[in-house]
Amino acid sequence: MYELPKWQEARRVKAREIQESKTEASRLEKEASEEKQKSEDANLQAYKEQAVDELNSKIPGWEKTYDEVVNWAVKDLGLSAFAEVVDPSVIALMYDYKTLKDGQESAVTKRKKAPVKSVKATKSVNKNAKAKEKADNLRKKVLQGGASENQQDEFLGSMVDNILK
Repeated sequence: MYELPKWQEARRVKAREIQESKTEASRLEKEASEEKQKSEDANLQAYKEQAVDELNSKIPGWEKTYDEVVNWAVKDLGLSAFAEVVDPSVIALMYDYKTLKDGQESAVTKRKKAPVKSVKATKSVNKNAKAKEKADNLRKKVLQGGASENQQDEFLGSMVDNILK
């Protein structure tokens, strides 16, 4: 085998060194970004805990967790930027809005279940129409033969009255 010229060998060595330094730089960059992410997560968690403590002191009925309210705002309302909010006053506002909205939904459900009271909108039948309907029913009964003697007399009397009028 033959030996490479010194300039080619130096070039090859330099390329290897550059590649190693690039690998080392990317590894260090990755570690730095992981450390930064860990510190941001730790800070965010500390802010969350502080916000929950403040909410517990401000709102006596606060039984929901921080994550539940935030997840509700992100999922149901579509506020993806709300996932990073740690301000207790904003969380309290969202909690109040959530309770109002949930109350409104339950009120709608209760209204649907409640019986509807209706008022009869039709007018009562006037006296002449009632009398005519009663006379027609009596006439049918008499003609069919299912009327009593009193009903037959009443029918005949009403016919005589109609003729004399």
